[in-house]
Amino acid sequence: MRRNAGGSFVPYEVGHRCGEVVSSANIFLSEVPAPTLTTNELSARLRQTVARLQRILRQQAMGGLNLTQISCLATIGREGPLPLGEVASRENLSAPFITKIVTKLEDLGLVERATVPGDRRVSLVSTTNAGKALLEEVRTRRTAYLNRRLSRLDSGEIEALVAALPILERLASEDELAR
Repeated sequence: MRRNAGGSFVPYEVGHRCGEVVSSANIFLSEVPAPTLTTNELSARLRQTVARLQRILRQQAMGGLNLTQISCLATIGREGPLPLGEVASRENLSAPFITKIVTKLEDLGLVERATVPGDRRVSLVSTTNAGKALLEEVRTRRTAYLNRRLSRLDSGEIEALVAALPILERLASEDELAR
């Protein structure tokens, strides 16, 4: 593990086999025997850990919204403008329920609806500047929480996390594609 000019951690190249570091700086994982876990045990521990971390992060800053509302706002902010039906599909919620949520977000000034030219039956939902600002505040608070937690780790633990990030990112993106 090394730091770049900006002070960020930059990973060494990591091999394809669990725990094998292929850089010349054979620094951490290859020297520690990989724990013996079945695929089911690994899946269960990973699921539990990710769920616990997600729950903690969700509690950090909600901006006065409940989990479903903040999730919908984030989806609209990330992928919008979207038709209501698409928001419902991405959030795995019913159309009537998503209509109530979007109406609440609209009443709070966080989203706005616009009709599609040529098809008045379809409305697109997008975030307002206030919605974007709230999402940024939530992200900033969550990042600050993680920064505090990461500051308590030693350099070896930071290196292990940096090395694991590409794998976790790949798992998350493949999940997105599997929807």
